[in-house]
Amino acid sequence: MNLRSGIVTFFFSDIEGSTSKWEASGEAMKVALARHDEILERAVAPNGGVVVKKIGDGLMAVFDDPAGAVKASVEAQTSMADQSWPDGIGQLRIRVGIHTGPGEPQDGDYVGSSVNRAARLEGAGHGGQVLVSSATREMIADRMDGVSFLDLGVHQLRGLTRPERVYQVLERRLREHFPPLRTETVPSNLPSSAEELIGRTNELESLVQALEKSRLVTVTGTGGVGKTTLAVEAARLGKDGYNSGVWLLELASLSDAKLLAGELLGVMRQPAPAGREPLDMLKEVLSAQHALLVLDNCEHLIEEVAELVGEVLRAAPDVSVLATSREPIGLHAEQVWTVPTMTLPETESFDAVAASDSGALFMARAREADNRIVFDDSNAELVAAICRRLDGLPLAIELAAARLRSMGIEELNDRLDDRFRLLRSSHRDPLPHHQRLRDTVAWSYDLLHPEQQVLFRQLTVFPGGFDLDAAEAVGGNELDVIDGVDQLVGQSLMEVHRNSGTRYRMLQTIREFGQELLIDLGEYDGVAESHLQWVSALAREGAKGIEGKDQLVWLSRFRLEIDNIRQALAWAVENDPTTGARVVSALSRFFWMYAVDGDSALMSDSTSFLSEGYSWSTTVLEAGGDDLSIEQVGRLQLAIGGLLCIRLGRFEEALERLETAAAIFENLDDQRSLGWATFYRSIAGFGIVDLDESIRLVDEALQLHTAAGDPVGSATSVLVLGLFLSVRSPGSGRRQIEQFAAMAERSGSLFAIAHAADGLAFDDMLSDQVDDATKQQAARALELFRRANNYACLCHAVGAGAGILARMEDFEGSARALGLTQTIRERLSMAAAPYEQRDPYVLTLCGEHNGDEAWARSFTEGQTLEPNEGIDWLIKQLGHSPDEFR
Repeated sequence: MNLRSGIVTFFFSDIEGSTSKWEASGEAMKVALARHDEILERAVAPNGGVVVKKIGDGLMAVFDDPAGAVKASVEAQTSMADQSWPDGIGQLRIRVGIHTGPGEPQDGDYVGSSVNRAARLEGAGHGGQVLVSSATREMIADRMDGVSFLDLGVHQLRGLTRPERVYQVLERRLREHFPPLRTETVPSNLPSSAEELIGRTNELESLVQALEKSRLVTVTGTGGVGKTTLAVEAARLGKDGYNSGVWLLELASLSDAKLLAGELLGVMRQPAPAGREPLDMLKEVLSAQHALLVLDNCEHLIEEVAELVGEVLRAAPDVSVLATSREPIGLHAEQVWTVPTMTLPETESFDAVAASDSGALFMARAREADNRIVFDDSNAELVAAICRRLDGLPLAIELAAARLRSMGIEELNDRLDDRFRLLRSSHRDPLPHHQRLRDTVAWSYDLLHPEQQVLFRQLTVFPGGFDLDAAEAVGGNELDVIDGVDQLVGQSLMEVHRNSGTRYRMLQTIREFGQELLIDLGEYDGVAESHLQWVSALAREGAKGIEGKDQLVWLSRFRLEIDNIRQALAWAVENDPTTGARVVSALSRFFWMYAVDGDSALMSDSTSFLSEGYSWSTTVLEAGGDDLSIEQVGRLQLAIGGLLCIRLGRFEEALERLETAAAIFENLDDQRSLGWATFYRSIAGFGIVDLDESIRLVDEALQLHTAAGDPVGSATSVLVLGLFLSVRSPGSGRRQIEQFAAMAERSGSLFAIAHAADGLAFDDMLSDQVDDATKQQAARALELFRRANNYACLCHAVGAGAGILARMEDFEGSARALGLTQTIRERLSMAAAPYEQRDPYVLTLCGEHNGDEAWARSFTEGQTLEPNEGIDWLIKQLGHSPDEFR
């Protein structure tokens, strides 16, 4: 067989229901299968395909042209439908799955993600149906007369991580209507169900029905009544009805309404590129989707949520919204669904208590507190009384049941009775259910020792959760904090989350209670100041770590603490802008380079904090005014201009801010900072000012960094100086690039080593010195940038790979790599600075091949590739394997 390599189209087919047909009439199936094989082979070969192998009652084929695969599928389906099959087996129908992607033959077969995707598409279909991936659909475009494609939405194919937009082939001879695809699940970020939901059967059924009838359902009710639990469970039960995804956004810790659209895009893994308004991008993404958005705890941003939801529902006719809030959103056609309290025992018998939702919840949580507790008719009356006294509020019941670790049921009942009589007369909240919940929280709080009460109040300052180190920074010495946190967890006033480490978090209702106490006791500002100082120390520590071997660790850590960072900065803007300035300056590299949310190896879409970092930095700069030292102003201008503005594509603004920063540092005789301001002026001005001026500036930056004893600045300037020299005169910057490569290896920084490999490969490309070492360096840069999940640098590394392929006269491969660059850029939330762009060099090298039919087709192929698949393909095209560099 002459098996193709590179970007190919995989074709899988199978007979629907063949097992039962073999059981019913084996001899007839032998005859039928021979005829089936003949039909498939007659369809595949004339349309440019090669049969790779037979798989059970189907086959696998590979095509150079996806249009040939689709044409073969239509011919095969038509011939199968026209056949008269042997008696006893009925009509034979095949299902077909087609996907275009990288493929390398190995021992007469293919393996890899592209093969798996095509096979899963075939398995998702029905007899008579042809399914193709979005990559295949894009490759064909409109060049097949009489064939069109029906968008079946985004589906999670069995066993695959990345969802797929699936299309059905339509042609006049093919059947059009089929049952829903047999896919595994829909894309979702819903949390896994940690424990079985107790009771609420009728409520869940009612809520799911409400969601089926209305595109906007708002679940309302007092705090602690279980709005979030019910909404998330209803979304989980109904998610198979939303093939584009079910996405949960928790708003409790979000205080800035401007972040709403961007946060939603983030949980959907669809960040807005630089220069795009997040709301516009959100509407565009959702416009063709059948999705459910779950917005939890909307009450503090109710007006802004209403505006966003209204925009989304108008732009996306197949999107529904399930919100939770203590008040309705207030939009037309909104269905308000009020959560009732849990059902109470009808009598005092054990059977009646166990049959009620509140009684069942109380007994389950009590057994968790003390597994020796036995419930029967002897204590059923007490349980019924407690549930009634707590109004059937789930959170109140759980808090009360947790007390049974230290007292008996009768004592619990007596103390609840006494406590509520005491609090009832003076509490200012008029809502009885909310008041009863607050009474329960207050009672749990009052039963703490005084030092534990102090710790509880202090820890409510963390909106994004915390670990023990953070608790100690705000709440005192190690032993007191460890013991206090243990007590708070034991009394159900705090949750424990164990993933990569142990973190603690309070439910929003409990945290609100503690925050009110902080304010009433005049303690809030002092605790908020301690919280800000903790964030500031964390930011300073991370600013050093993010430059070295622990870069990915610190990027992930700052992402984990983003809600704490936001709260600290919001308080700093109003109360301590000087510390706020230190925080945003230290976090500037995080804001600049963060692009990891989920498994970086899968090249998932990223969350970006670039625009948010720019907003915080400029706000702090303005708020600080004359309170900021001239040095702080310089550092802020350096961070905003040198990192954020360049990545946002605001190059003119970058130059202005950097010139201001340079003047400040020159007056302060701060050579290190002046070196960085000068360095960033050189790259911000690349393509705007004369190249000789950019070279002069980066050379000046190198001298300043060297004089200041700044090894990172010196190394970075050496690299960029070498690259700029080689752009002006190919090969003339080789010495500097090699010097940087030696520095990078000594540093051990993944980021620096990747830059060195890329720089060496790019220099060879410019000077037409491409050899095996060049290809190895280019492949190494690609894999290391992927491991760092640095999208911007991946773009210019792919560009260098494209140029190397052009030097090797693989012009179609070069075009494919350029198409891949465009795909990766579409995932970016940051602009590609002019000094990073390699496309112009590649297009020049491709010469007359640029734009011809084969070149254009290859460019389109590159655009259809998933980034991770494309990087694998390009590394292999350069003659290497990704595993070599891991």
